[in-house]
Amino acid sequence: MNLKLDVLRKEVKPFRKNFPRVLRRFLALIELTKFRQKYGRVRELDYEQIAARFESSGRTLYRWEAAYRSGGADALIPDKACGREATVIRGHTARKIREMRKHRPRVPKRKDLGKCPESSGTNPVMQAGHVELRHSTQLQGARRTV
Repeated sequence: MNLKLDVLRKEVKPFRKNFPRVLRRFLALIELTKFRQKYGRVRELDYEQIAARFESSGRTLYRWEAAYRSGGADALIPDKACGREATVIRGHTARKIREMRKHRPRVPKRKDLGKCPESSGTNPVMQAGHVELRHSTQLQGARRTV
């Protein structure tokens, strides 16, 4: 099955609203087809550049293309993840987890990192956008503060 732009555009429509992963795969294949129509040949670097726009690798784009060629639109739908189903944690293990969560120190949120512990305001050094660092180095036997 060859990649044809008009066929790809028709096949992507059912996936537009509810399937963002499949939509992304189709859009990448559409870009690849446009590139192939414009320049004729697609090199490895071209696969990498097109895939980078969709936050994927060139190898992944190549796999999507091979899957579409062999199985059509249905081949682009990801399979259900294999493995054991999730279960509810109960009993002794659940009590241990709750206990550990009570006693662990609170990790500050990203927005709280610039706050001064003594006051409710923000740290003026962090507010200015720079951090003052002082360290000492040994230079030819003399101690020097930079």
